[in-house]
Amino acid sequence: MKITPIKIAILVGIISAVIAFVTTNGSNEFFDTIRGVAYEGFVFSCVLAIMLSLYETAKEKSEKEALLREKRKSRDSLIKLISLLSEAYHLGGAFHWTKHVKYADTFENNFIAFQKAKAERKDELSTQLKDKFFKNSCEQNLPIFTAHIPIAATLSPRHLDAWIGLTTVISLTASEDLDPKMILDEFEEFVTDFTTAKIEIV
Repeated sequence: MKITPIKIAILVGIISAVIAFVTTNGSNEFFDTIRGVAYEGFVFSCVLAIMLSLYETAKEKSEKEALLREKRKSRDSLIKLISLLSEAYHLGGAFHWTKHVKYADTFENNFIAFQKAKAERKDELSTQLKDKFFKNSCEQNLPIFTAHIPIAATLSPRHLDAWIGLTTVISLTASEDLDPKMILDEFEEFVTDFTTAKIEIV
C-alpha cells in the first residue's frame, strides 16, 4: 500500500482523536494539557488532509488535461496522414508524403471527396487501385503507417484497431490479396472508426 501525505495526515488525526478520548476522564493539569494538544492535532490533521486532498485532485486534473492535449496532438498528426491517404485513394496514381501538410487540404474535405468518388464511380476507383504505380506507392509508404502503430496505441484500443486495419488495407492494396472494391469499403470503415473514436485517459 502506497503511503501518501493524505494517509499520514488521516493517521495522525486518528491517533490524536484516540488520545483526546482516552484523556477525557482525566481531571488534572497534565491530562488537560495532553487533551488540548490532542484536540489541536486532530483539528490540524483534518484541515491538512482536506487541503492535501484538494491539492492532489487539482494536480491529477491538471496532469490529465496535459495528457489529453498531448494525445490530441498525436491523434491530429495521424489524421493528417489519413487525410493524405484519403486523397491518394480517390485520385489514384503514385503518391508520396513530400506534399507539405501545411498546404494539403483538410481531412474533412479529402475524406468527403473520397466518399463521394466511391459512391459515384466505385468501378473507376477500383481500377485505379490496380495501377502498378499506386501499388508501388502503397508498398513504399507502408513502413510509415507501421511505425505509427505505437502512437495509435496510446490513444485507445479502438484507435489502435483502426490504425492496424488501415495498415493492413495499405498492405493488401500493394498486393493482389483482396478485391479492390472490398479494399475501398474497408478503407472507409477503418478511417471512420479512427476519426470517431474517443481518446482514453487511464
